[in-house]
Amino acid sequence: MANQYNMINDLDKTDIYINSKCNTPKECSLDIGDAKSQLTIVCQNIRSIHKNFDNFSVFLSELDFLPDIIVLTECRLSESTPLVYLNNYVCHYSKSYLNQNDGIAVLYRNNLQVTIEEPSFREANCLLIHIAKIYTICAIYRSPSFYNINNFCESLEIIMQGCNSPNCIIMGDINIDISPDSKDRRASDYLDATGHYGFYPGHHYPTHDRTCLDHVLIKSKKAVKVVMCRSGITDHDTVVTGIAKEFSYSQPNSKSKIKIDYTNLSKAIESINWNSLYMNNEVNKAFDDFIGTLSSTIQKYTTAETSRNSKSIRKPWMTKGLIRCIRKRDLLHKESSKKYNKDNYTIQQQYKNYRNLCNNLIQNLKNEYDRKTLEDTKGDSKKTWSAIKRICNIKKDMMNNLELLHACPDTKKSLDRANKFFTSVGEELAAKTLSNFNKTESELALITSSLYLNSSPSSSFYANPTDNYEVDKIISNLKDASAPGWDGIPNKILKLNKSHLIPPIVFLCNLSISSGIVPTSLKTANVCPIFKSGDKTAVSNYRPISLLTSLSKILEKIMNTRLLGYLERNGILSDNQYGFRKNRSTEDAVTDIVDFVVTKLDNGNKCTGIFLDLAKAFDTVSRSILLRKLEGIGIRGIALEWFQSYLSNRTQRVILGNNYSSYANLKYGVPQGSVLGPTLFIIYVNSLCSLTLCKAKIFAYADDTAIVFYDRTWELVYKAAESGVSQIAQWLNYNLLTLNVDKTKVINFSVCARNACPSHLAIKLHTCHGGPDSDCSCPCFEQVAHIKYLGVYIDKNLTWTKQIEHVSGRVRKLLHVFKRMGQIANTKVLKMIYDTLCESLLSYCIVAWGAALKTHLIKAERAQRAVLKVAYKKPRRFPTKTLYQVTGAMSVRQIYIIAVTLRFHKEALLKVESKIHCRRGPGWHKPKRRLDFGKRCFQYMGPLLYSKLNVKLNLIPMTKTKCKSHIKTYLKDLDYDDTEKLLNIY
Repeated sequence: MANQYNMINDLDKTDIYINSKCNTPKECSLDIGDAKSQLTIVCQNIRSIHKNFDNFSVFLSELDFLPDIIVLTECRLSESTPLVYLNNYVCHYSKSYLNQNDGIAVLYRNNLQVTIEEPSFREANCLLIHIAKIYTICAIYRSPSFYNINNFCESLEIIMQGCNSPNCIIMGDINIDISPDSKDRRASDYLDATGHYGFYPGHHYPTHDRTCLDHVLIKSKKAVKVVMCRSGITDHDTVVTGIAKEFSYSQPNSKSKIKIDYTNLSKAIESINWNSLYMNNEVNKAFDDFIGTLSSTIQKYTTAETSRNSKSIRKPWMTKGLIRCIRKRDLLHKESSKKYNKDNYTIQQQYKNYRNLCNNLIQNLKNEYDRKTLEDTKGDSKKTWSAIKRICNIKKDMMNNLELLHACPDTKKSLDRANKFFTSVGEELAAKTLSNFNKTESELALITSSLYLNSSPSSSFYANPTDNYEVDKIISNLKDASAPGWDGIPNKILKLNKSHLIPPIVFLCNLSISSGIVPTSLKTANVCPIFKSGDKTAVSNYRPISLLTSLSKILEKIMNTRLLGYLERNGILSDNQYGFRKNRSTEDAVTDIVDFVVTKLDNGNKCTGIFLDLAKAFDTVSRSILLRKLEGIGIRGIALEWFQSYLSNRTQRVILGNNYSSYANLKYGVPQGSVLGPTLFIIYVNSLCSLTLCKAKIFAYADDTAIVFYDRTWELVYKAAESGVSQIAQWLNYNLLTLNVDKTKVINFSVCARNACPSHLAIKLHTCHGGPDSDCSCPCFEQVAHIKYLGVYIDKNLTWTKQIEHVSGRVRKLLHVFKRMGQIANTKVLKMIYDTLCESLLSYCIVAWGAALKTHLIKAERAQRAVLKVAYKKPRRFPTKTLYQVTGAMSVRQIYIIAVTLRFHKEALLKVESKIHCRRGPGWHKPKRRLDFGKRCFQYMGPLLYSKLNVKLNLIPMTKTKCKSHIKTYLKDLDYDDTEKLLNIY
């Protein structure tokens, strides 16, 4: 009996719950106790997240603590729903929906180590939230439309079986009544299933009228507090849970904000005497003196203001009057919830009327604040765009790199690990390549320069000194919002005080250029890791962006201007390189690839495109080889010494928030995020773009390289491709760049299925030195039906169906944005937002994909019309022609006509300089095409459309802006049929 008693006593000790029911946020905060010692979770059935999230934000601002985890159920999500934004939180949505009410949103503190997964779950939404490998929270929303719970319980059992964390919580709106007097027959089966795995209810209080539908089921030996709060957000109460914390993390009680006294700072800078600086001819000392003097002056007039974190969640439109209104509403809710008032019509109606008043007040205050914000930003497109992103919840989550802090138990070790990876990745990849050659990097640089460098230009590069005008222009174009470098000198201070700072900056830059020395202080960078995709704890999934000092940006822009001018004047850069060059863009690269393929297919050739993926291309640039290439293109003497100084002895540290890694040397690569880095990279890969390949053409945008091979038969194409790939692989090896075979893709282009490539053919990367005809086990490149190149989906039949689906999906995601903006913005602002968000999506590279068949393109047009109807509050069946007239928007087909005509206009002006005054200009000759397929490309449609419009509008003498304006005016008067006549290829 004693043993049995002890066993029962032990079972009782495993679950220690303190349950209470309160009615206001203040009472809730008191009952939950010390929030710092607990993991706090707020769960709320929100019944449409975008309808009631503002109300929920008011509730959060009334709490005396910031919850660690927020679970919102019945969010009514869709694929186009944008994430909500809350200060200090990261938002995550569920992706699978069974009906229109479905969806779970989880918001967690950005300093928590959280991973979220969405398991397969029948007849419910489910998100698993793992916290520091100690806690697992299973957030569930189960719709009441499913009465039978067998499938639900089976899915839940799978989750409970795999729940290995010491502290597990199941919570959410389950829609099964487990209150003590419940008459729900399903409750016993549900509680038996959960109890079998050690989960027990944390409360039995009613959360929806008199039923307990919002559950907290707990499996833990820790003390747990569950508190009900009648918030009045929806007809479901808020459930607040606190569980004893088993880990520690930084949870500051205040938020720091840097404040600079710009007025007195300007006076102090004006009084600085720079005469001693002008007497100094030692580059490093001169720069250090300037940076030290300016930094110390800024520090004197800089203060750090702190604000309580509990206030940081409060929105600026939350007035004191609104808070008083909310508190009165909560008191009325408390009174109406009492048992003896349940049937009192007067009290119930009084509460409902006042609740509706509060909800309307919240919406009106928010709309008025947003409307005023937009009006205040009038004339400043940058501020307007920033306001739009805040209002429409389309701000990018910039805190998603904090996962790196938790890669190791110690924060500094985590950052040191990340910095070591960034600084060593190039060296490790280069070491693998060098081991194959059995040569040093210097020896390989000599071989590379002799094999791949073209003849040197007759002229040599000369970096002429800068002046006040050039530096003034550069400083004026610096971005105010850019993060400062290690010296802490913001761009804004340079801009406000440029009249006093330009002379010493000009002196310093000229001193650096004339001496061929880049100061050490400008070669130190703070590196901010930017998350790309995949596992957030893997350093390889981050791109290191260098945050350089403002002085470094100025000096680099001066040299970059001179370097690019030299390269273009002497025709050094390959015509196949489109990246980081004036008057060249991603649209040019995509359009030229498509035109080349279409031309070859129309001529009866077979075409194969190989899209290369270079592993960490910018990080693995060999500086020895790069300097040889710079010398080979005519950069010699002091100029070459300057670039050698720029590339050598570079150091960096990783920075995340207020956390820093140790400094580490960077031996390979060009700094990502720098001004000179991209230009130096395209010089490095210039000889790759100039390779002479049999039956092939290369297209490159920086490291995004595509090679199109063609010939009369597929066998010959593949033979040429394998030979060409071998040449490219050899070039990459000699230049210490690494080809990622797994991510390099092949597309076999064809007009129709009968001309498709035989399935047995494959392109191999021969590492066996056996040649294209050898039968070996070398790796093959994967063949795909479509590929995303420079943001555009190119498919093997060039039907553009995948690209149109992609564009249509992105446009539909804007429906909620325009629904929100339609409530507050005037017509002019609405049109500007449409042009910025929607039309920019539709017009990107439309020259390439806009000539698709009407049956395919109609999907994008329907998505566009849906956005316009929502924005301008028009009914779903509103006439299309009237819609475009009322909104002033161009149809997708008209956007295509404008894009093609403007692109051809730029080329036409170069061809007819001598005939510019002719009224109709010369005849624009279209290339011959055998197939209708061949006529749907820019080379054919460009002269066709330009000739037709030139007859009507006399476009030749016009500037680009005037030409665009006239075409738009002309197209607005055309109906659908007239627009199609313009596109008629016959």
